[in-house]
Amino acid sequence: MAAHPDILKMRDQLTPIINEIQALGEKKGKLIDSRRQLDGQKNENELVLEEMGKLESDAMVYKLIGPALVPQDQADAKNVVSNRLEYINGELKRTDASLSEVSRKQTELEGKARQLYQKMMDRQAEYRQQQQAQAQAAANE
Repeated sequence: MAAHPDILKMRDQLTPIINEIQALGEKKGKLIDSRRQLDGQKNENELVLEEMGKLESDAMVYKLIGPALVPQDQADAKNVVSNRLEYINGELKRTDASLSEVSRKQTELEGKARQLYQKMMDRQAEYRQQQQAQAQAAANE
């Protein structure tokens, strides 16, 4: 039994929607990985800032540059870590906004795909009923 042209047309409409849903899923996975990495960096920097807050005012702070530890002013080091935390928090907000948008688009497309698929199934059922009715009528003649 050949597919009805309406069903083929709907299938052709459904294919790009499904491809886009898959692409959004991949993008969402990358965003989630990025978010995890940013969370780890945020935790590390918060820990460093907390530890730096416990230092005596005259304590020496060193920065690892390549294989060497280089002395650094304590205030400068705290400022660098604070700025890094601000940047990471901004990236987390941006990533969360992107994740939210991708999820919204994905949900919207999944709804469209479900509706179109249901239309296809309904049209297929109608087509089968018509064929069965025609076969029944031909058998009765």
